[in-house]
Amino acid sequence: MNRLSRRFKLIFSLIFVLVIINCQPPVNHYENAKKEWLNNDFLGAIIELNCLLNNDFRNDSAFVLRAKCYSKILKHEKVLNDLRKALDININNTEARLELSKYYVSKSDTSRANKMLDSLISLKGKYVSEAWIEKGKINYFNDKFALSILNFDKAIKADSTNYLAWYYRAIMRSTFFDKKFQTNNYSFFLLDFDKAIVDFKKSTSLKPDFADAWYRLGLVYLNKFDSTNGIKAINLSISLEPQNPYYYLGRADYCFRQLKYERAIEDYSKSIRISQIDPNAFEGRANCYKAIEKIELFKEDYKKAYLLRKDFKKQKVM
Repeated sequence: MNRLSRRFKLIFSLIFVLVIINCQPPVNHYENAKKEWLNNDFLGAIIELNCLLNNDFRNDSAFVLRAKCYSKILKHEKVLNDLRKALDININNTEARLELSKYYVSKSDTSRANKMLDSLISLKGKYVSEAWIEKGKINYFNDKFALSILNFDKAIKADSTNYLAWYYRAIMRSTFFDKKFQTNNYSFFLLDFDKAIVDFKKSTSLKPDFADAWYRLGLVYLNKFDSTNGIKAINLSISLEPQNPYYYLGRADYCFRQLKYERAIEDYSKSIRISQIDPNAFEGRANCYKAIEKIELFKEDYKKAYLLRKDFKKQKVM
């Protein structure tokens, strides 16, 4: 009787476990991956998508999201592979086509990128504004600045809620271009700090946690000699992204110009602790040490800056 009782209990336990398992909702790897993507956990998103694609290898949206994650961690070959798979499954996946055009932009394949972007614009669908932004980037990188800003105008016209369109147009309106043009004052043709401020404010109103827009807004204010609003905006960018070394560098440069050397040294040092590969941070701190006559520290930092600058390739970025 005891043996039968034990068997009954074991069978009942197994049935109970199976019932519990069957009552559990299935794991939605795609939704989990989207959450990881929004939290900037790109590896976590990739793991979720791998679980999904092992069982659902015809999910084109999953391939697109994984491609975007691979792009963030600079796995460019994997980006191209996943986008091609997505388009093989669904040739009409416009997001895949947009991401593929971005891939071509990153590879300086202007011809292919423009061809895909033009096709997206002709469709007049969801990604028209993003397509105009990418065309604006292409023209920017090819020093066609006036055409670039027209592209950003069209991006805003296509979707006035696209915070990136306002952001990129603001960059064009607040950047000193150092190329040699047909006329010496061409570099000032697009420069308009007041309009740039309006655009950056519009961008941050649409996305209040957009740290880089706040930072660049702060720089524009500083260029207008409005230190109160300038430092306030830069401080906000630092609070949003405290691990971004360039925000400290920008604030340090301002403090140096104001002869606040000790304060500048603090920010240069913070920038260096986060990233030790930028010669500008070491050079800036070296100049502060020179100003306060700490010559040995000046020599040490200047030497580091010199050695880093030999290997430092300044890329044109937006």
